[in-house]
Amino acid sequence: MPNPNTLFDPATLAESFPDAASSGHLDGLDPHRAPYVELAERFRNNQAMLGIAAQAGVSVDTAVQVADLMNTPSNHSLDTLSLASPEGKAFTELVKGVHRTMDHMLHTTGNVFTLPDLNSPEFAATNWQRLHEAGKAYEQLGIPAEVVFSPINRPLDGNHGWKTFFSGLRAWQDTNHPDSTNKLQKQTDGDGLLINDEITAQWNDVTDTSPNAKQWQVSVVPVSDKAPVVNVAHDGTNAQGDVPTDLSNIIAFLPPTPSIDPNQPPKLAGHPKAETLLTIHATRHFEGKDPIEGKIGGSSWAEGVINNGEYGLSVCWVPGRGQVYLYRDYLGDRNGYLGARPEVRG
Repeated sequence: MPNPNTLFDPATLAESFPDAASSGHLDGLDPHRAPYVELAERFRNNQAMLGIAAQAGVSVDTAVQVADLMNTPSNHSLDTLSLASPEGKAFTELVKGVHRTMDHMLHTTGNVFTLPDLNSPEFAATNWQRLHEAGKAYEQLGIPAEVVFSPINRPLDGNHGWKTFFSGLRAWQDTNHPDSTNKLQKQTDGDGLLINDEITAQWNDVTDTSPNAKQWQVSVVPVSDKAPVVNVAHDGTNAQGDVPTDLSNIIAFLPPTPSIDPNQPPKLAGHPKAETLLTIHATRHFEGKDPIEGKIGGSSWAEGVINNGEYGLSVCWVPGRGQVYLYRDYLGDRNGYLGARPEVRG
């Protein structure tokens, strides 16, 4: 079957209807051509909406709203977004504030990671408009969410690894906030951060280790005390194998990322990277805020699988031990403490 996106392409029509092509009906001179072009555009749009609906498990009407968000003109610089509207300016200032906080935390805890300037090539491809739309969507859903600058594709060990970063954060907290309610602690199995041994052994399979791999990611992630949706497996399904309504409604409301391949549907919001969840936990310790899921001992699914797809990654805070856990759960695990935090990436 032909690609539906090319069914109304002039070349395809010419091959199918050579008489029409030779008589000028397909060369732009025919007054009936405009309705065909309009019909083709409507057909392509409907295909996109059907793709969104099928992937998210929502109605086509809801998918139309998603498509509208996806087709919002993007502002590929913060300066452009700032000039677009008062809302855009407010979001720009928010992003700059988060960037300053992240930079300050990294400097004061040992410079394990180095945060580039906002105008650096590292963030040149960031779609700030999509992040802005994600923030507005979460606000309308009544779910607290934050902009997060995450170091990604970094090692777990070494001078510029996650264990060293959390160790520095724990030492900083000892000196500056020794009486903190949520205190990172050094244990025999980890200094403020405990990582499952199986994850450590397979970390290179979860991250991109190529020389040109991105080192930073900007995203919008919900930071509610309890994950917005619990009782879902790593694939986002409930015990019946369905995507629950509360999760599909959230995903359908968030702006998707257009696919590089025009034959594929857009990428919808998914699990955050483990590094993004670790960053959220670290930042909240640094700012003296309650950890996400700190009061209920919950855990959040993260992107990535290990053990040939037997386990999915998860991240949680264990106050009794004073450690953030980078853990793993069976892909099919579901309970009231393990949940999904759909993330939109810039």
